[in-house]
Amino acid sequence: MIHYAERQTLVVPSETKCQAFRDMVISRELDLQMIKLVKQNKGSFHVGAAGHEAAQLSAAMSLKKGSDWVFPYYRDLTLCLTLGFTPREVLLDFLGKEASPSSKGRQMYAHWGKRSSKIVSQSACTGTQYLQAVGAAMACKRDASNGMVLVCSGEGATSQGDFHEALNWSARERLPILFLIEDNDYAISVPKYEQIAGLNIANIAKGYEGLSTYIVDGTDFTFLLPFFNEIVEKCRKGEPCLIQANVVRLLPHSSSDDHSKYKLPEQLQEDSRRDCLEILKRELISQGIKSQSECQRVIENAKIEISAAVDWALMQQDPSAKDVLRDVISNTKTRTQELDYEHGAIEGDSVVMIDAINHALDEELLINPKMLIYGEDVGGLKGGVFSATRQLAQKHGSHRVFNSQLAESAIVGTAIGLSLAGYKPIVEIQFSDYIFPAFMQIRNELAMMRYRSGGEWSCPVVIRVPTGGYIAGGHYHSQSIESFFSHMPGLLVAFPSTASDAKGLLKTACRLEDPVLFLEHKFLYRQGFAKSPEPSTNYLLPFGKGRVVKFGTDISIITYGVMVQRSLEAAVTLERTHRVSIEVVDLRTLIPYDKELILTSVTKTGVFENLELRMLDSKFNRRPMDSTLIFRSDVIIIGITDYALDEFSERFPWPRRYYAKIIENLNKAGASVVAFDLLFTDVDSKSEDSTFRKALSNAENIVIAGREPVENLRMDIQWSAKANYQTIFDNVKNINVGNVSLRQDNDGIYRRYHPMSYNTLDKPFLSFGYAILNKYFKHSAQDTLLRLNNRAYSFMNKSIPLWWDGVSTLLNFYGSDRTFPIISADAILDDSSIVTKTEMDLLRDMSRTLGIDSSAMYRPENRAFWEINIFHDSLSNVQNKVKNKICIVGPMFPESKDFFTTPMWYGGEPSQNGIYGVEIHATAVQNFIDALSLSYIITLVYEYFIAAKQKRVIKEFFTAYVPPMLVEQMIDQPSLFKIGGEKRELTMLFSDIREFTHISESYKEHPEHLVALLNEYLGVMTDIIFKNKGTLDKYIGDAIVAFWNAPVPVNNHAEMACLAAVEMQRKLDELRQKWAMEGRPPIYSRIGINTGIVIVGNMGSQSRFSYTAMGDAMNLASRLEAANKYFGTEIIISEYTQKIVKDFFLLRELATITVQGKSEPVKVFDLISVKERGKRYSEIEPAHTAKQGVISIAKD
Repeated sequence: MIHYAERQTLVVPSETKCQAFRDMVISRELDLQMIKLVKQNKGSFHVGAAGHEAAQLSAAMSLKKGSDWVFPYYRDLTLCLTLGFTPREVLLDFLGKEASPSSKGRQMYAHWGKRSSKIVSQSACTGTQYLQAVGAAMACKRDASNGMVLVCSGEGATSQGDFHEALNWSARERLPILFLIEDNDYAISVPKYEQIAGLNIANIAKGYEGLSTYIVDGTDFTFLLPFFNEIVEKCRKGEPCLIQANVVRLLPHSSSDDHSKYKLPEQLQEDSRRDCLEILKRELISQGIKSQSECQRVIENAKIEISAAVDWALMQQDPSAKDVLRDVISNTKTRTQELDYEHGAIEGDSVVMIDAINHALDEELLINPKMLIYGEDVGGLKGGVFSATRQLAQKHGSHRVFNSQLAESAIVGTAIGLSLAGYKPIVEIQFSDYIFPAFMQIRNELAMMRYRSGGEWSCPVVIRVPTGGYIAGGHYHSQSIESFFSHMPGLLVAFPSTASDAKGLLKTACRLEDPVLFLEHKFLYRQGFAKSPEPSTNYLLPFGKGRVVKFGTDISIITYGVMVQRSLEAAVTLERTHRVSIEVVDLRTLIPYDKELILTSVTKTGVFENLELRMLDSKFNRRPMDSTLIFRSDVIIIGITDYALDEFSERFPWPRRYYAKIIENLNKAGASVVAFDLLFTDVDSKSEDSTFRKALSNAENIVIAGREPVENLRMDIQWSAKANYQTIFDNVKNINVGNVSLRQDNDGIYRRYHPMSYNTLDKPFLSFGYAILNKYFKHSAQDTLLRLNNRAYSFMNKSIPLWWDGVSTLLNFYGSDRTFPIISADAILDDSSIVTKTEMDLLRDMSRTLGIDSSAMYRPENRAFWEINIFHDSLSNVQNKVKNKICIVGPMFPESKDFFTTPMWYGGEPSQNGIYGVEIHATAVQNFIDALSLSYIITLVYEYFIAAKQKRVIKEFFTAYVPPMLVEQMIDQPSLFKIGGEKRELTMLFSDIREFTHISESYKEHPEHLVALLNEYLGVMTDIIFKNKGTLDKYIGDAIVAFWNAPVPVNNHAEMACLAAVEMQRKLDELRQKWAMEGRPPIYSRIGINTGIVIVGNMGSQSRFSYTAMGDAMNLASRLEAANKYFGTEIIISEYTQKIVKDFFLLRELATITVQGKSEPVKVFDLISVKERGKRYSEIEPAHTAKQGVISIAKD
C-alpha cells in the first residue's frame, strides 16, 4: 500500500482542490437526482458513483483530455464528467434521449461513450473492455504519439479471463496502459473474500513481469492526484501499471439493489465515515480554503444547476422508431459508391483457394499501411497452420504480421481496440472449433459497437476462420459455425466456394467499414474443383451478390462454401436419374445475402407459391370454426354414410330407383335444389335408368355431376356442343350438369375451386357448385359466368375474386369435416315404400314375440309394430330440416375415396385432415351465398392474397422472364397484360450455339468448367435481351428462346428484337477475345427471328408457373435459326419481320424457303447491321440463292 504520508511533500493547489470539490458535488448531486427520477418513474435504471469520486477525478485530471484513450466502466460518472461529459449529457443518457452522446438513446444509463473525448463506447458486459484497451494501447505504441490508455473496472470484473489475458499482453509488450481497479469490496452482493485470493488483485497482478502494481487509498483526493500524475507519466513511457484504489460504495449497487440486505449497519456507518466528498470538504474547511457556508453554497448551487438540467433533459426528443435499424452496419450506399466492384479482370493463372487468400492479404498489406495481420502461428516462418500467411512476415515485417497469444478472446478483443484507433486488423482464429472463447467479444462488442454507439464508433475487423470438415478432423477440427454467427446483427459473414471468389471477397472485406467473419472451408483450400483463374489486384467482389452456378427450372438449391460442389454433383445425378432441372445458387456471402437472387430462383422453381399457400393455411387455422353454420347454412348435405349403406342390402352404387326416391321425397319436403355429387357414367338397367330419368324429368331443380379430363380444363378452349360430360343423363331436360372435378395445389392440398371449366358453343360447363347456384337462383342453364378481367368473374352481378392463376377462386372453409348440417341418406329414403335393415330386424323380432308369421306382419294392421319411416316421423323433423334448402347428395364413407386434404385442421395434424368432396362443393355454394348477403367476410382472404399481394406476385413471378423496367410497368399498369392465354403478335428470337456438342466433349474431364462457360454466355446474352425490353421464354440446353411484346406491349417489338440480335453477336465477339486469353474455346451462335400471331400466357401445370408462347410463328423462328447453317449466316429474319424493320437495318435477301412443319414458302433475309440515322444506304444485291426458287431447309 502506498500511503498518503509518503507523498505529503507533494502539494495540490487550493484552486485545484476547490474545483475538485465542486466537480465531486456535481457528480454526487447527479446521483441523487437520478435516484429521485427512478422513484418518480421518470427513469428506469441508475448505478451510482458515490464514494468513488476521488479516485475517478484524480485519474481523469492526470490525463490529456481528448488525446488519451479511456475505457470506463459503468460506475465512472465522475471520470466521464471530468473528461468531457456535461451534466445535461449525462441526463440525456440516463433518460435515453435521442441526443444522448453515448448511444443515441439505445443503451441503459452508464454505458459511457463520447468520441470527441476518446471515451470508447461501453456495453453491460463486465471485463470485455480490458482487451480492447490493450488494442488501443498497441495503437498508441505503434503511432509513437505519447498517448496512453486508461481502463477502469471494479474488483469483481478482475475474475474474468479477459482481465488476465489483458495483463499478460500489456506486460509482454510494455504497452502504455493504466488499469484502474476501483475496489469497493463488493461485486453487487458478493464480498471480495469470495472473489479474490488474498483479497488484493494488485498482489496477484504482480506476477506479470513488466507490470507495476499499486494499492492506494482511493478516498483521499489530495494524495491521489499527484500520485496519478506520476503513474500516468510512467505509463506513457511504456511501463504498464495497475492501481488498486480502495474506495467505498455509498449507494446500493444500482437502483435495483438493496445493500442493507447484505451489509451490516456498522459497515454502512463505516462507509459513510470514508466518504471521499466529506473528507475533501473537511480538509478545505480545516485548511481555511473554504468555510462551512461556502461549501454549502457550492452544494446549493449544484442542486440548482442539476435541477435545471433535469427539467431541460425531460423535454428533449425521444428516439424515433423509424431509426431503430439505423447504424446496424455502415451506410450501404456510401460503401458501394466508394468501392469499385468487379472492375478488375479474372484472367490470371489458375490458383487454389489458399494461394488466392495469401495473395489477397499480400496485395492489401501493400495498399493499406494501417493493416495488421496476427493470430496463432500466423507470423514467423510458419505462416499459419494452413500456410495462408506464408512469407508475409518476411515481406512486410514482423511488426505487421505477427503471432498472438494462444487466446482467442485476446485476439478479437485487441483487434477491436486497434480498429477503434484507426488500424485494420485481419486476425485469424486457427480453427472454427476454438472460436467460442471469443464469442462474447464478437457478439456483444465487435458486432454491436456501431449500433450501440449510434454510429459514433465502428470496428472494421476481419476475422479469418478455417472451418468445416471433410479432412478427417473428428469432433474438434470439423465444426461449422456459420449458423451461430449469421444471426448477429452488425457482423458480415462471407463463405466463398472458389479461389477467385475468396480473393475478391477477402480484398473487399479488407476495405469495408464493418466487421467481417471470413469463413474458409478447409477442404476447399487445395481442391482442384475450387481452383479458378486469379483475379487482378483491382478486383473486388461485393458482399450480398450471389451467383447462379447452374441454371435450372424445377428445383432450387441455395448453398455456399463446399456444398456448392456437392450440390452440383447431386444436381447432375438427379437430372440423369430423375429428369429434373436443378438450379444451384452460390450465396458467396451469408450476411448480407442476395435476397433478390434467391427469390428469383425459388419463384422460377415454384417455392414461392408454396410459401404463399402456407401463409394462407396459417390464416385459416388462426380462425375459429364457424359454429353458427349448423344453424344458418343454406346447404344440407344428404350423406351416403356407412350407416346408410348398412340399412340397405343392395350394393353401392345403389339402384337408381333409390335416387329417384330421394328426389321425390326431398321435393315433397320443399327442397329448393337437389344435387347429386355422383357420376352416372354407365347404364344400370333399363328399368332402373328409366325410373331415375323420369324422376329427373319431372323435377326442375336437379343438378347432377359431370366431368371432363383435368388436362382439358382451360379457360380459353372452345369445345363443341356435343361435349361428353361423363353422364348418361346429360340430355334430360331441365337439369343442370356441373363439373365435379377438383384440382389440388402442388403440395396436394385443396384450397381452390374452379367456378367454370370452359364454355361450349351453346352450353356452359359450370362447376358443380355454380350449376347448383344457377338452379338455386332460378337462372337459365345458358347463363354463365362472365370474365371481368384476370382477377374476377361476374356471376349474378356479383364479382367473384380469382386466384393469381386467373381461373380459380379461393375456398373460404368454415371448418374441418362435418361442419355443415348432415342428414344420412337412409333418413330420406325411409318412408313406407322402402324397408330398411333396422325395420327388417324389428319385423323378425316382433314376429317371434307375437307369434305372427312374418308375411302377415306386412299387413297394414301389423306394420305399426315394426315400421319406423324416419322421413315422415315428426320427431326426426327431417322434412322441416330440408325445406327451402339446397340438398347435396354425396358419398361420405371412406371406401368411396372421395376424400380430399384441406388446409383446415383443428386439434390434429395437417396430414390427417380432409373433408369429403360433397363438403367442398357445399363450401363453394355457401361461400357465394354468404358473399351476396355479406354475412360472412369472404373478402378477408381476397384482400390479403389477391389485392394486397398482386404487386408482389407480379414482381416475383415475372422477374425471371422480364427486365426490371417492364416488371415495374406491369406493377403500375396490370391491365396491360394477361396471365391467362391470349392471342398476340410477337417477335420471337431463337439463338443456339454452333457445334456445342464438340465444345462439351472438350470439357469431358472438367464438366464444371463447361457449366461456368455456359453460365457466363447465357447470363450476358440474357442481359442484352432484357436491356432491349425482351422477355426470356426459356433456356433449352445451350439455346435461348425469347420474345417481344408480351406480357407488356412493346410498340417497336420487331425492331427491339433485331437490335438485341445484333448486340448479342457483337458482345459474343468480345467474349471470344476474352475466352481466348483464358485458354477457353470460342463460341459462335446462330439467331433466327420471326414476327407473327401466337398464343402467349401461363401454360404451366397446376404446380408450375410457365409464361411462354406457342404457335406456328414461334416454330418458324426456331427453323430460321437452323437455316443459318445452310446459308453460312449469323442472323436470319423472316419476311414478316423484314417488312417492319427494313428502314432500320441493313438487310440482304437470302432466299425463299420452306421449313419442316410448314409447307407455305417464306422469304428470308440476312440481318447485317443497324442503319445509322441520317445516313443514306443503297440497296444490297440479293444473295445468289435468292434466284434458285424455293429451297427446302431440313431440320438441323
